[in-house]
Amino acid sequence: MQYTPEAIASLVTDTQFDPRVYGDEELFRLEMGRIFDRAWLLVGHESLIRKPGSFIATRAGSHPILVWRDMQGVVRAFLNRCAHRGTKLCSQDRGTAASLVCPYHGWVFAADGALKSVPAPEEYGNGFRFDDWGLAPVAALALYRGFIFVRHKTEGPSLDSFLGDIRSSIDDLVDRAPDGEVEACQIPLRHRYKGNWKLGFENLNDAHHARVAHAATVRAATRVTSELGERAKHGSLGVMKANGMPIRQFSQLDLVTSDYGHSYLFGFIDGQKKQAYPQEYVDKLVAARGAHEAERVLGVNRHLTLLYPSATIQGRFQTMRLIHPIGPNLTEIVGYLFRLKGAPDPLYEEALHYFHISISPFSPVATDDFELYEGAQELNSSSAAGPIVVSRLHDPAAASPRGRTVHRGTSEAFIRNQYATWVSYMSRDVR
Repeated sequence: MQYTPEAIASLVTDTQFDPRVYGDEELFRLEMGRIFDRAWLLVGHESLIRKPGSFIATRAGSHPILVWRDMQGVVRAFLNRCAHRGTKLCSQDRGTAASLVCPYHGWVFAADGALKSVPAPEEYGNGFRFDDWGLAPVAALALYRGFIFVRHKTEGPSLDSFLGDIRSSIDDLVDRAPDGEVEACQIPLRHRYKGNWKLGFENLNDAHHARVAHAATVRAATRVTSELGERAKHGSLGVMKANGMPIRQFSQLDLVTSDYGHSYLFGFIDGQKKQAYPQEYVDKLVAARGAHEAERVLGVNRHLTLLYPSATIQGRFQTMRLIHPIGPNLTEIVGYLFRLKGAPDPLYEEALHYFHISISPFSPVATDDFELYEGAQELNSSSAAGPIVVSRLHDPAAASPRGRTVHRGTSEAFIRNQYATWVSYMSRDVR
């Protein structure tokens, strides 16, 4: 099928969309070029490449990339591709090196991307110039409070405009550090599910599904906390139990949608405000920021922020997920845990516990979701599949993807916002 702008727009209405958006190969290829090449993508944090010469090899949309701090300390990003024959330059996930050697023909590239040497250079002819054959830089790179974003096209909004209100969710994470910085754990958790990347984005701000999809987790967490009593200190157990809240309580939360498909859910659903932070941590934050600012920081009450189309952020428990579409039927999740510099160890231990029960491959919550994603992917690939309905709490006045809008917590407005943005990317310029 030829997907003209009109054909793409016809796949989506205000309250439903065509299931072909999940499994169609041609649509997936278009998404890679029109969304993931044109949006700002979160790819990591500068603490992962702290030293000169340190690098991480990751993905940005369909492109393997290297994020490399050069020997002068400048953060750079390149396609992970030798300029000679297009071979993957680096197969390591991370490391430190002043230069990398292509495993195919031995071309050597420096951390600033320059080609430094080739075996037998005379064999390439008199017109061969080293300056012409450096690594291809990613078109745009920008940082916000240590978080690294890249874009494959030079044209488009600034990172500041793209993030908009969502900057406050990154602030929520970083401001919690008494020393004003966060540091990512060097080894992430990785897993894949056999489904489309959009399925995860459509689920992670969906308060309505929690009490149904995670009923077994609720029972298990309730039993554990009952048996452990005062020893059940981890706030993540509260997160698991809170999945069983009545719908009316979820509906009282605030859901915020904003430009470019982003959203977050206000109201930390485990009632975290009622659970005391370690006093040692509170004292350190007050000493660093003053009592008023510490109270403001600790009063921020968000569940999960979706940075469409590439990542999620959880400030209270210091986590980040990067979403890597591998194919229309396969998605990789890369999870990072952050340490709040200057905070005591018990806070990190609590975050580590949350990290494992929410993001790891053996998470009891995530496995519920993955089973649902994969079932939806299989059934929506059927030619008999009907439309996907996202009409819950539909408000025509709030249907535009532009601007910051507050909805009831159980609304599907965040999904409608994502698909309005999806159509904008796929069928016309996004400005």
